[in-house]
Amino acid sequence: MLYDCRRDTLIPGVTLWDYDSLQKDLTIKPQPKTESEIIASDSIDDKASALDISASLTASFLGGLVEVGGSAKYLHDKKKSKKQARVTVQYKTTTRYEQLTMNHLGIQNISHKAVFEHGTATHVVTAILYGAQAFFVFDREVSSKEMVKNIEGNLRATLTKEISIGGEAEVQLTAKEKEDALKFRCKFHGDFSLEKNPVTFQDAMKVYETLPKMLGKDGEKAVPMRVWLYPLTKLDTTAAKMVREISLTLIFDAKMILEDLNEIQMQSNDLAKNPIAETFPEIQRKIQQFKDLCKQHRQTFQKELARMLPSIRGGGQEEGTLVDLLMSVNQSPFNSQRLHQFLDRKKREINFVKSYLTILNNIEVISTQNKLEEIVLDPQNVHVVSFTLTSLREEEPFLLILQKWLQEQFLQESSKSTRSSPEVKKAKAWFEDEKRTRNARQAAKSIKDFFSINQSNEKVRFLVASKPDLDTPGASIYLYEDGYQVSKNFELPSKPLQFLSSELRHDSIQLKFQPDEHGKASISNYLVEYKVAGEENWKTVRTEDAGEMFLLKDLPPNTEYQFQYSACCKPGLSKSSDLSPSIKTLPTSPPEELRMVTAASSVMSVAWMSPSIVASGIVVKEYKVEYRTVEAGVGKDQWAEKKDWEKNRILLYRRSESPDSVQNTGVGRV
Repeated sequence: MLYDCRRDTLIPGVTLWDYDSLQKDLTIKPQPKTESEIIASDSIDDKASALDISASLTASFLGGLVEVGGSAKYLHDKKKSKKQARVTVQYKTTTRYEQLTMNHLGIQNISHKAVFEHGTATHVVTAILYGAQAFFVFDREVSSKEMVKNIEGNLRATLTKEISIGGEAEVQLTAKEKEDALKFRCKFHGDFSLEKNPVTFQDAMKVYETLPKMLGKDGEKAVPMRVWLYPLTKLDTTAAKMVREISLTLIFDAKMILEDLNEIQMQSNDLAKNPIAETFPEIQRKIQQFKDLCKQHRQTFQKELARMLPSIRGGGQEEGTLVDLLMSVNQSPFNSQRLHQFLDRKKREINFVKSYLTILNNIEVISTQNKLEEIVLDPQNVHVVSFTLTSLREEEPFLLILQKWLQEQFLQESSKSTRSSPEVKKAKAWFEDEKRTRNARQAAKSIKDFFSINQSNEKVRFLVASKPDLDTPGASIYLYEDGYQVSKNFELPSKPLQFLSSELRHDSIQLKFQPDEHGKASISNYLVEYKVAGEENWKTVRTEDAGEMFLLKDLPPNTEYQFQYSACCKPGLSKSSDLSPSIKTLPTSPPEELRMVTAASSVMSVAWMSPSIVASGIVVKEYKVEYRTVEAGVGKDQWAEKKDWEKNRILLYRRSESPDSVQNTGVGRV
């Protein structure tokens, strides 16, 4: 059989010798050998090593020149997730070795000399090693709390016990080992014809035990595993030949590009399965678009490899063209660093969204615009309060750059020049703006507090949704009323500070509200709650507006009260303020009808009526009169005071001839 090393392909139906000559000078030697190995790696290198593939053939595989089948399909079986534990068992056996004798290797013995003129082959197969291989690939999805390496190590230990590796004796598995092994699914790639491929660990072990018998009594079902080649130029100098091998360094670089793309693919798959991405289709769509672009890039790169490799090997092109291709990829937006940076940004975005949903864990999340509209238009929902993510749909500049670069590759396919990548715009994403993320977190916390107070209100619905809005990037609270959006940056009132009492009387307390600055503009009024200290029952009163002063009237004297209050807005109430310290009404009303009784040059006396309201158990024991000198209608001195136990009357002494101003108050002592 003839072989073209430039393309690493067999040339079917063409031979140098006729069948009878081949059979006459063919030597066959038994070569029985069986070995097994456990493979924990999923790299291209380790797979190629397991299949005993040369670097040159690996390059052809990477470029898609080689179509694989049987056990070699293992090369295409790649992990799809970083959370995927994988262990592979390789079974390998050889049966016989067939070789042509040296009698054929003379130009005079060649039956079909026209083959040299065709130029389709570079080598002839002179020896074949027969046998068979099988790969049992065990996979298991791993939760975020489990360690992939630990699980792979445990299965490796289990497999070592279950099958004979390196001559070790079989050991009985524990119940725990059996239970863990059954969590793995199995995929089979082999040169054996099975009635049914194994899918479980138990199935795989049963098949593994039967493999030695499946090649037939004399190994007649064995397949070629390895071939030895002889250059045609040694038979005829006019034959096609391999001009140069591809440098190992370039093969390694090409392999690394594809390995990186495999890694990117796994991380993308994991991100797409993230609960946040599944909740918000906008995120998932971008990840899928990224995956599709990377797939197109892989196909474009492999197509170029498939075109270049045979040409370089045959002398049609210099290795420099492959160097240019590899450099072009590494300088393009598809280089490994930029692809990983994009995924890292997506992970950050998902983490920020996750943090908001963690805060809002009891609030319904809406994934589609249709569902949001249905809820907003429901007549039962007078108000809908929505924590709205506004930037999940904004365009990704990097995806546009990837798309543009691929289009340029298509348009300039015939160009051999190295093309540099378009410049990447370094625009900040919404989650990279600290002010936006702080505002979003503040909004999430405020809606959480508001929801905890108002969730029982059947006329108000709370949601988390996504809706594009360039005016409020990041996240914002949307308020809907009677089916219409009334605000897209609504600030819910936060928990207010404690009251301040500004004026205290026997039957009233004047209170000063202290609303938090966040949400202050949306306050319509306040709900005041008060109770007698030590009692359980609360009374409530709602203010008429959002004024900061409020007079609570008609209270009994000498009574201690505790207060708390909430800020009110259209959809409901804020959290209540902390409970105020006790505030006590005065024990009596003020003394009444202060009047002058006598006035002389140096003395005057004043009198008054007793308080009309005195709390039960209160006795007025003294009065305090405050007075000061007034000149030209203006108070000159600070107030002076005088106390007297004489009921309702007191004598004051002048300090000057100026008229005096007198103020009195009653003070009760128990």
